[in-house]
Amino acid sequence: MKNMKSKENPLLSVLIPLYNHEKYIIDCLESVKNEGYPSIEIIIVDDGSTDGSFQTASNWLNSNDKNFINSRIQSQENQGVAKTLNTLISLSEGEYCLVLASDDILIPNTIHGRIEILESNNELLVLFSDSIPIDESGKELGKSSMELIHNASKSSYAKRPILSLILEWGVCGAVTIAKKDAWDSNRGTGPYPEELEFEDRWFYLKLASMAAIAFIDIPVSKYRVSPHSLSRHPTIDNEDKALDLVKSEFRGIEYFLIELVSRFHRSRKINPKSLRTRLYYVVVHILFKRFFRIF
Repeated sequence: MKNMKSKENPLLSVLIPLYNHEKYIIDCLESVKNEGYPSIEIIIVDDGSTDGSFQTASNWLNSNDKNFINSRIQSQENQGVAKTLNTLISLSEGEYCLVLASDDILIPNTIHGRIEILESNNELLVLFSDSIPIDESGKELGKSSMELIHNASKSSYAKRPILSLILEWGVCGAVTIAKKDAWDSNRGTGPYPEELEFEDRWFYLKLASMAAIAFIDIPVSKYRVSPHSLSRHPTIDNEDKALDLVKSEFRGIEYFLIELVSRFHRSRKINPKSLRTRLYYVVVHILFKRFFRIF
């Protein structure tokens, strides 16, 4: 018999886009089961895996579905991350959603407190945190993915999360809990733009433009880093498209800063060692330092 949802524990939808992670999906799913939050539905969409990911996840759900309010898995031809996430969100029934990559791991007993924060703030749609980086074998590589992978300042994120999201991208892993309204076209961002290959920068910046996102400095998941991890190759992340899509949402100084960031990214990609790029970097850095205190 499945657990019943209680008023004290709003339903949380854990959304897992699955792709060729047969090796890691059991650890991922076990971490959801053992997280400790009593009101979870788990939804998995396999995005055309070519290994045994779908069957492995299906077998696990069949044996463990009693641990959840609801569980569901389906497969599709490969459509990419953005389309898969939109499908997952459309299938979810929870008041809250947590997106979990199929090779990452949740840290126990971190969901309830974050939902309490969101419950107490009507204007806040999303709360994000930090993760612990691990290698392919599960060995911890450090205490903070933000610091190890992106060299981001967590103290800056804690004090000025909106500015930090604009200036120094530092988010990776399953670190977000969001109200379902975060993807509502009227109150939130709307669905992910499906032309984006990597959607997270757009999502965070859009929410930043609405002042509907906050940061809490605790590790809430373990983020698996591989030699081919996209987080280590920022030049292939289509940041320009993400920035262009949200620039019109910003006003005043925020727009000014994000325009500088966009142009700086383009100049770096053209020729990162050119005199033009270096001079532009100096100007941007001076302006950032001048305006930093007002955020």
